[in-house]
Amino acid sequence: MATVKHYDPRVNTTYVYDSKKVYDKTTNKTKLVRKLIGKIDPDTGEIVPTGRVGRPVKKQTANGSADGIPSEETIDYIAQFEAYRKDREIQNQRIERLERELQELKADYMKCMHDLRQIASISAGYLVQNQEP
Repeated sequence: MATVKHYDPRVNTTYVYDSKKVYDKTTNKTKLVRKLIGKIDPDTGEIVPTGRVGRPVKKQTANGSADGIPSEETIDYIAQFEAYRKDREIQNQRIERLERELQELKADYMKCMHDLRQIASISAGYLVQNQEP
């Protein structure tokens, strides 16, 4: 068996496979069979096992859950709600600021369009006066 590395740009990960050739009697050809070993950790460069067989054992966390997800007793809903309210308030302030800026830009645009129309009418009048018969 040979070890093959394959980079997947969609997830920015390099996977490691065991690869071997197997003869297929029905097609009378050899096929390449690959089995996933794991992926390469970008920080350490080591192979991290994946899949059911190679998946590392999850460690027990401080709150007593093995999967790293806090149990119902440890979730602080009040703190989450306050954080949500704070984020929402910041977003609302930003929206109000952007709306004010948009109104200012619209007013500037309207003034520029008015000035442009005046310039166009003056230049049209000037062209009519200076035409020779």
